[in-house]
Amino acid sequence: DMPDPRGGIRHVIPWKGNYLARPGLEAEADPQAALVTGGDDPLLGHLAPLLPRARKVAILAAFAQTRGVESLAPLLLAAARDGATVRVLTGDYRRITEPGALSALLALQAANPAIAARLLCCADLPAPHILHAKAWRVEGEGFALAWVGSSNLSQAALTGSAEWNLRLDQRENPAAYTKLCRKFDGLWGLARPLTAERVARYAAAAPVRDPLPWPVDGGWDGEWDEAPDSARDGAPDSADAPWQGTGEEVRAGPVEPYGAEIPAPHPIQAGALEALAALRGAGRRRALIVLATGLGKTWLAAFDWLAVQAELGRPPRLLFVAHRQELLMQAEKVFMKLTGGRRSAGRFYGAGEGIGADMVFASVAKLSQARGLALLRAQAFDYVVVDEVHHATARSYRRVLDGLSAGFLLGLTATPDRADAADVAALFDDEIAFRADIGQGVAIGRLVPFSYMGVRDTIDYRDVPWRSGEFDTAALERHALTEARMAALWEAWAAHPGTRTLLFCCTVRHAAAVQRWLAAKGVAARCVHSGPESDDRTAALQDLSAGRIAAICAVDLFNEGIDVPAVDRVILLRPTGSPVVFLQQLGRGLRAAPGKERLQVLDFVGNHRVFLGRLRTLAEAAGGS
Repeated sequence: DMPDPRGGIRHVIPWKGNYLARPGLEAEADPQAALVTGGDDPLLGHLAPLLPRARKVAILAAFAQTRGVESLAPLLLAAARDGATVRVLTGDYRRITEPGALSALLALQAANPAIAARLLCCADLPAPHILHAKAWRVEGEGFALAWVGSSNLSQAALTGSAEWNLRLDQRENPAAYTKLCRKFDGLWGLARPLTAERVARYAAAAPVRDPLPWPVDGGWDGEWDEAPDSARDGAPDSADAPWQGTGEEVRAGPVEPYGAEIPAPHPIQAGALEALAALRGAGRRRALIVLATGLGKTWLAAFDWLAVQAELGRPPRLLFVAHRQELLMQAEKVFMKLTGGRRSAGRFYGAGEGIGADMVFASVAKLSQARGLALLRAQAFDYVVVDEVHHATARSYRRVLDGLSAGFLLGLTATPDRADAADVAALFDDEIAFRADIGQGVAIGRLVPFSYMGVRDTIDYRDVPWRSGEFDTAALERHALTEARMAALWEAWAAHPGTRTLLFCCTVRHAAAVQRWLAAKGVAARCVHSGPESDDRTAALQDLSAGRIAAICAVDLFNEGIDVPAVDRVILLRPTGSPVVFLQQLGRGLRAAPGKERLQVLDFVGNHRVFLGRLRTLAEAAGGS
């Protein structure tokens, strides 16, 4: 009488009666796992293991908050990248949803077209015009589950607060599961697609409904199963009653979600702001700022943008340009915090086309194409930021810079001295407006000091061809994949310990070999690169930060733009002829963190001229300290 004979003998252990029918769902070993109660049993702990295996994700939340979207974003992006379709539906009930949360959802849409978000206006619902439902649905090979209960899309509801959610399994209750899917689809049809314009109107407390055909697609199925009971839901008895919320999760009335999170400029940033103000006072229209990794280049740009607002008497129109999606998402997060989410943010990267917004975050790759350049020339910006501007001598950057109409142009970098000797400063009137090195960052406690140890390399570099300023990759890989070099690594690993380590490897094959070798020694490590066999980058960084793993073996991914404060050891297994790349890799571990006293740097040094300049590069970067 078993629905699946693989399940074993029925009811010997009742809650494992058919456990093989749902492989990998470890929670089913516990009959109480059907009820998630929050606290030490957070909803995110049940969702996170399933999202990497998902093919469909559907989230319904009466309201969304910025931190909630940000905490879930890496998992949703990873799921979409692996082939899942993701739908996120939230509402405007009592305007509790934060504008920053909607902007973060917009950023997810722009990052991957498999992710779609919509805003449901309560006024579009049948009377009594209230959306107070919450449901989290995840489907994949061999499972279809939903959690229905009290968790909205907020960090507290996902991780810490006492939120009760009951699991619904399609296999156990197909009728209820089908009904949930049908109701979600009906609400999705009523909802408005999320756009930059709609988010801006919501942030300005303006109506977000528009004359688009209604419903958008499909719409409500024409019935409520029973009238919502506002008292039972926890909603106020009348529209005029004050909302009795739960701290961080609920915020009614005028939304000010970011003020407490805006840092004050630290002394180095304050000095840079003074230099920029003086430069503009002298009539200059462009500036180059050099700040060591970890000193807050993006926040500096945001603070200076605010200063220009005071100078102009109005918010300056912003264009933020970078070469990688992560940098653009990070920048948008900073500027939205600074503005309280009250400026429209447009994304011009991936599938995003929001080049007409108040604040535009755009990739060099998309802007430098013929269509992008045509759109760019039709725009005028008061304030333009080019991040990681040491790349700006590339042809794509030059096309973008030549097509700009900018009131003020700010270039940001930690490493202006390119290995190819291209003159980045020439793009900014041959002057660096302000510069702060690692030593200054250490002096104010923003960075930690580092100990540099040159490890004698086992590779004879006379046998490795040198081409165009770098070692031949294939030959380098062959020489790096030896037992002698692995033994040298392990000896240095033991002699100069660390708790969280980044290893920069030569190739994907090399990184995978190092990861396996460390695993054989009992070291939990991940292998992260741009290939299809890579471990998930976001999950790997989170595991490293939390101490669940001890190391990440990386190939050309963490050179710039990624902050990993918990890293206290960097091992350079890949020799490079570029002082820029060398300092970028060093910089991944310099950021200060609680309990972190210094960074340990282990550099494999061999018999080649490229290693001669290491100490000079380090001394210059540290300001001679």
